[in-house]
Amino acid sequence: MPARFVDSFGLIVLAAITLVAPGCATTIEIDLQALPTAPSEQVFAEPVMGPGQCFTEEELGFVDAVSVSCDTPYIAEFFGAMLRQEPVGAPWPELERVQQDASAFCNREFASVTGVAGEVTALDILFFRPDVASWEDGDREIACFVRYPAPSERSLDELDPMRSFGFVSTFGLRVGDCIADSSLTGDVAVQLVGCDEAHRFEIYASVPMLEGSFPGGPVVEQLTNAACDAAFEIYVGTTRADS
Repeated sequence: MPARFVDSFGLIVLAAITLVAPGCATTIEIDLQALPTAPSEQVFAEPVMGPGQCFTEEELGFVDAVSVSCDTPYIAEFFGAMLRQEPVGAPWPELERVQQDASAFCNREFASVTGVAGEVTALDILFFRPDVASWEDGDREIACFVRYPAPSERSLDELDPMRSFGFVSTFGLRVGDCIADSSLTGDVAVQLVGCDEAHRFEIYASVPMLEGSFPGGPVVEQLTNAACDAAFEIYVGTTRADS
């Protein structure tokens, strides 16, 4: 069985496959049609990992791991896969390009499955992609999956991608949500707590902005302060200035 290295950020490096997290770090799009045409014989006839495969925490990350039934508790579910079209012997495109392409593809596939952009989901999107050594051996596979914070028996298409496992996307916060985390502005997803528990943030209003093009930062700040000030007084019973 291949050796596995796991650092504090969850990076798993394998003999032929690299696991990268999170996959939602970029919004760069990839034009798959613009990639070089592959020769008639591919190293992989089809992706090794793909939709419908689920893995437990113990098995995830091993090249020879056996997937489990998605009807039993699992920690990771694959939802998309593709093969880059560069022929064997093509030069390594550099890590940044491979990362960007994999992230863009997986975010797009996630949206096709859930209807929610991968960049704003509360779930962790990760992917396998080639590294320099495996590229030279002909590896061109990108495989996308979500890694759940707890074992699940519900498939990705049955979950709310904005609010699952007690986490909520900062793009999906609602009035009445309470958050204990102190890093609300720095995370895509935060953990919800009951508002009767100790919490640092509480959402008390949601006010839509005017339609049209972006009016600029100063105008947005002015509109935001006015809307939040008015809603605060209604919610708390006193003005923000007097609170």
